[in-house]
Amino acid sequence: YKVVVEAAPANSQQREQFSLYLIQDYNLSTAVKIGETFDVASYDYFRVDIDSVPAGVYSLAIQCTSDGIGSNYLAVYSVEMAVNGDGNIRGDVWDENSRPVADVYVNLDGTDFGGYTDARGFFEISNVPAGTYTINSDKMGYKSISQTITVEALKDVNVELDVIKRKAYTVSGKVADEYGAPLANVRITIKGYNDYSAYTSVDGAYTIENVYEAESDYEFVAAKDFYVVQKENISNIDANIVKDAVLNDAILSPVVAYAGYNPGESSSHIEWSRSGIDEAVSLHSEEISYTFGASDGTFGTLIGVVCNKPIILKNINWFLLSSDETINVVVLALDENGLVTGEELYVDADAPNVQFNPTDYTFAYDVYAPNGCFIGLSTDEGFLDIVTTVNTPDKPFVPQFNAYIEDYLVEAKMEYVEALGADYCENFYLGYNGIALATDEAPQVTYNVYRENEVAMSEVVLSNLTSQACTDDAWLTLPDGDYTYAVTAVYANQKESAPTYTNVLTLDKTAIESIGVENFEIKYTAETLLFNCEVQEAILYTADGVQVAHLVHTNHIPIASYSNGVYMLRVKVNGEWYVEKIIIK
Repeated sequence: YKVVVEAAPANSQQREQFSLYLIQDYNLSTAVKIGETFDVASYDYFRVDIDSVPAGVYSLAIQCTSDGIGSNYLAVYSVEMAVNGDGNIRGDVWDENSRPVADVYVNLDGTDFGGYTDARGFFEISNVPAGTYTINSDKMGYKSISQTITVEALKDVNVELDVIKRKAYTVSGKVADEYGAPLANVRITIKGYNDYSAYTSVDGAYTIENVYEAESDYEFVAAKDFYVVQKENISNIDANIVKDAVLNDAILSPVVAYAGYNPGESSSHIEWSRSGIDEAVSLHSEEISYTFGASDGTFGTLIGVVCNKPIILKNINWFLLSSDETINVVVLALDENGLVTGEELYVDADAPNVQFNPTDYTFAYDVYAPNGCFIGLSTDEGFLDIVTTVNTPDKPFVPQFNAYIEDYLVEAKMEYVEALGADYCENFYLGYNGIALATDEAPQVTYNVYRENEVAMSEVVLSNLTSQACTDDAWLTLPDGDYTYAVTAVYANQKESAPTYTNVLTLDKTAIESIGVENFEIKYTAETLLFNCEVQEAILYTADGVQVAHLVHTNHIPIASYSNGVYMLRVKVNGEWYVEKIIIK
């Protein structure tokens, strides 16, 4: 007889184990274990042959024997008992030179029966129900073959399979922009029978070797951020080929733009960012491995990931093995050399955390990190354990991404986990989303700035700018009214992006008066320090002299994330500095 159990772990992140027993008269003392103890990592069928058991009437019992964390259970979908009338398939796989081929997957078409050949080319598929089947062979680099066989009850079938090795060729070429200049760091992928990838060098060249011949087309893709992706099919690879590519500029607008003016000055000012593309980074796999953490952490003890490119952060997600309902989220700026600084771009000391489960978090405002940032999590005290995941081909460990800081309030010194040894080389369950901003590798652009209102539409203020800020010196000569500025990016091919609009500025010359230090005013709310004019600079210090905020061209400072206490505020109004003691409570 045979028993086949269809089962899976109820929790996909926890392995389970079970054993089978035969019991007489429902008396557990008569239990006889049959077969092995099964390790259940995923949904599957598990089989036991019943032999060497005395004749009699039995009941079948399944015992879950795993020692997992928490309340995890085995899910049993079906149990089948039947007379064992199966046969076995044995055979060998040879190449065209009569040499054995190892690691060939041999399976019966339309079933779950299969196995791999060993170093001698031998394979065996046991306990196959009687019937007629199509047996297939599959191994990368070899042409698949099929053969029809018949399996008889309690008999062995011997099969000989002859496979032919596929020919392999080289695909190479160069990638340039639309102006003929070579492009480095272009990702080349060839997808089809097998998947291949490479990056172009500084001269735009790439080489991919051992591309197998195939019965179907390959898809060739050349991709680089801020350029239009090129895709093309490659048919009938039967020789080494040269495949060049030209990437056109992706015509993208500046992400954000802002306009303001200081009463008493004769010009308004406009600032804007570079263009950007959506960025979603999630390097963790879905299979949990272990945790990485701090046993005696403080607010300043951060565990997190590094974003080493200019970005505007929108949201993050994490998975902590923690019972805390709130944690701390801290984003620190990187400098131009990619080193972490103590500059806080964002702090939330009361971020909601889903206990023992993944958490999605949206920043209270867009976090602008012009040189990249470190995204860290911490608790006020005690354990902080972030989940790490199993490295997979699709989600391998990425160096210089997962990091920690012992206490950034003492010293902002970032350490990467790989420095601790190979056992720590697993990705954190922590990802982020935002808008990645153009770098020097993106197409070079200039900018046009337009002024618009109901009377004068799209009037050019300045053109062909290489910087990301300018002033409108004609501001006070304009008629009173509401004005909006529009900024466009102009590419070398003279294509102009769609405009990015600023906030609305209202010009009312009858209400303009020169605000200086002598009549500068501050109003308090629970979340903000409000100024009665836009200041050139605003810097907030703790009582110990530690800088916690530095803003330019603003009329407020958010204070909700700061602890209660005494602070010192310095603001620059029309070129003069104003200092005042601030009490947050």
